[in-house]
Amino acid sequence: MKRIAITVLAALLLAGCGEASTGYDYVAEPRRVPKPRICSDYTNARQIERNERTGKLSRDDRQWLDMDGDGRYCEEPGVEWKGEQAQ
Repeated sequence: MKRIAITVLAALLLAGCGEASTGYDYVAEPRRVPKPRICSDYTNARQIERNERTGKLSRDDRQWLDMDGDGRYCEEPGVEWKGEQAQ
């Protein structure tokens, strides 16, 4: 009797070790992360600076808007940015 119980227990444990023992493969859902703001979201640098002062820019927003890391948002060196707002 003890031998049968051990055999059944071992069979149950081995059956649970299969790759898709629950009937479906587990796939992690992608995280829903808001997209960072980009230069075409603004018409000029003053709007970006206003949002920064009011705390509306996340760290990712600042990183995307200041690609060069020089503190100037959406501007090329020596050129003032005059963007067009995306619709």
